[in-house]
Amino acid sequence: MPARRSERIRRREEANAAAAVNLSTNSNSENRLHRVRTPNAQASRGRSRRRPSITFSSLPRFTPLRTPPRVRIANRAPTPHRLGEPFNEPTEPEFLFMPVPSFLGTVPNQGDAIATSRLKKEFNVFAKGPVDGCKAELVDENLFHWIATIPGPPDTPYEGGCFKMDLIFPENYPFQPPHIEFRTRIFHCNITISGYICLDILKGQWSPALSVPKVLISIMSLLADPNPADPLELEIAQLYLGDPEKHNEIARQWTHQYAKP
Repeated sequence: MPARRSERIRRREEANAAAAVNLSTNSNSENRLHRVRTPNAQASRGRSRRRPSITFSSLPRFTPLRTPPRVRIANRAPTPHRLGEPFNEPTEPEFLFMPVPSFLGTVPNQGDAIATSRLKKEFNVFAKGPVDGCKAELVDENLFHWIATIPGPPDTPYEGGCFKMDLIFPENYPFQPPHIEFRTRIFHCNITISGYICLDILKGQWSPALSVPKVLISIMSLLADPNPADPLELEIAQLYLGDPEKHNEIARQWTHQYAKP
């Protein structure tokens, strides 16, 4: 018996309703996926407002880098002059500030027992009198900081001069060499205008068997016999090789002007 018309209408309405429900469900799922992939600006602003804020006070603090300490090691005009020009004593003293050696950090005033004992023994040699014309004294009673004075070798442009040097000893002396710089200006191809010395025994050829008297004698030998093949002052080395008379004239002038006894 065929279904009644009302029954067919009811079934059609139920099918349409079911289809509408499925369509609505699929649409909601797509909307959710769409929102996840491309959130709108308002939702983004809302989430950004909920993020924790970072302030400078919450960041770790760092101590600014400081330049290494500097000490005054000489009372001399630091500006180099052109060769052949007269070297006039400055009307006002100009102080050259040199950085403390990197392996020291600061000038030590004490060290290990071996260094202290060794320095006392070596200084006592100078306390008895000059050693080959060389003298030494402590700076502020500091056993690790000396001022040494060497005479200019005879028959050289440095004859008659007295040249002062700073000697700073490391805390583990004699296993490391002392740091030595000229206080007195000197015209020499192996010694810079600022006083640095080019001497192998003060670098890689150092030995704990060496002592201060031996080092000072080696420096005097360097004054008497320059090494222009390994210069620190290239122009002076070139003048020494090309015009030795002019070189010696300027060296004597510097000795008379800066290295007076």
